[in-house]
Amino acid sequence: MKKILILSLTMCIFYLIKIIYNKLDLETFTDPENSFNSEKYFDNEIFNKMNDNEKKQWTKKYYFHNIPVCELCKSNTIRPADKKIYCVWTGNNEMSNNRKEALELMKTNLGVDVVLITTKNLRLYIKKDYPLHDAYNYLSETVKSDYLRCYLMHFYGGGYLDIKRTTEDYNKYFDNLNNSDKWINASPTPKGTYLGNNGNRTLSLSPLGAKFNICTTHFICKSETPITHEWFLKLHQILDNKLELLKKNPSKDVRDETGKKLKDGTISKYPINWNELNAGILGDIIWKYRDKVLLELPFPNFSNYI
Repeated sequence: MKKILILSLTMCIFYLIKIIYNKLDLETFTDPENSFNSEKYFDNEIFNKMNDNEKKQWTKKYYFHNIPVCELCKSNTIRPADKKIYCVWTGNNEMSNNRKEALELMKTNLGVDVVLITTKNLRLYIKKDYPLHDAYNYLSETVKSDYLRCYLMHFYGGGYLDIKRTTEDYNKYFDNLNNSDKWINASPTPKGTYLGNNGNRTLSLSPLGAKFNICTTHFICKSETPITHEWFLKLHQILDNKLELLKKNPSKDVRDETGKKLKDGTISKYPINWNELNAGILGDIIWKYRDKVLLELPFPNFSNYI
C-alpha cells in the first residue's frame, strides 16, 4: 500500500511539472543581459583601436560597433527566395565519387536550379562592396563553406545545401516559405544532434531552445533578413577577433578544428572550433526569431557522403 501511495504521489508531481512546463511563456526565459542582442556581445574593442581613416571606412564594410545589432539589422529589402540552390566546393582538390554522385542526384531531384560554386567561379558571386573577409584564405575548406553559405543566403537568398544525396523535390518548400511571413525554411534537428557551442549560448542549447534548433547543412532563406544579417555580422566579428591568430595558425586540414590531431601527429592550433561560424552562431539567432522559422525540410542523408 505504501509503495502504491509513493508511486501515485510521484506520478502526480511529474504530471504537475509537465503542465507547468507546457504552460510557461517561452519569452520569460529570455534574459536581456544574456541575449544575442546584449551589447556585451558587441564590444567596441576593434573599433576603438582604429585610426581616423580606418574609422571612416567602417561604414563601408559590414561591421558594427556599439549599436545593438537589432537596430542595424532592420531591413526593408527582404526579398522572396529565388528557386535556386547553391552548393559549394571550396578546395582545389577533386570531388570524391560520393560527392559527384550526390551532386548529380541534387540536380536530378531538387526540381530547381542547382548552382555549384568553386574556386574558379567564386569571384562572380562576391559583391564589390562586400569582399570576402581578410581571414577567408586562412580558413579550412569546411569553414570556408560555412562562411559562403552565410554570404550567399544574406546577399542572394534561395537555398543552400551541402553536397549530400537528396531525393526530394524542393519546389513546395520554396513556395511555402515565399507564401508566408517567415524568413527561413529549414530542417528540425533530432534529439542529441551536435550543434556546436559558441561559449556563450544558453537558451538555444536548453530543452526549450532545442525545439527551435535547425540543421545548418541546408535551408532556404529570403535574402537580407535580420536572421542572415545578424549571422553575417557576428561571423565577421569573430573573424576580426581571430584574424591575427589565423595568420599565425592557418588551417592545415580540410576539416581542421582547434585541438585536432593532424596527420603529422601534431595537435592543431587552428583557432576555429567545429561549427563555430555556423551552428555556433545560428543557434541563438534562430531562437530569437523562432516565429520567423519554418521547419519543413527533410533531415539530410549523412550516409557515405564524404
